[in-house]
Amino acid sequence: PKPDRRAVIDFMPGSDIPVLKQAFTKGDRLPWWCVGQPANAHVLYDLTRDPGEQENLVGGAEERRMIELLHAALTAMEAPREQFERLGIA
Repeated sequence: PKPDRRAVIDFMPGSDIPVLKQAFTKGDRLPWWCVGQPANAHVLYDLTRDPGEQENLVGGAEERRMIELLHAALTAMEAPREQFERLGIA
């Protein structure tokens, strides 16, 4: 979908690069690339050990480790709070 009147110009954290931030709320149209995908499906695969993506590692120690790494990386790049909330790691 195209940006609507909720879109605002902001800047990338730690830079002078402008970006368009589009608010998203339940009921908004989804981008074409996510239509037909499960809305709340979470997957985590070790592609080195499991290139066929047969063993979903969600719910285990590896997922917790990846969430900690993601949280640290987003914090280091000064990601906005709504990014943490959107990803469910606030």
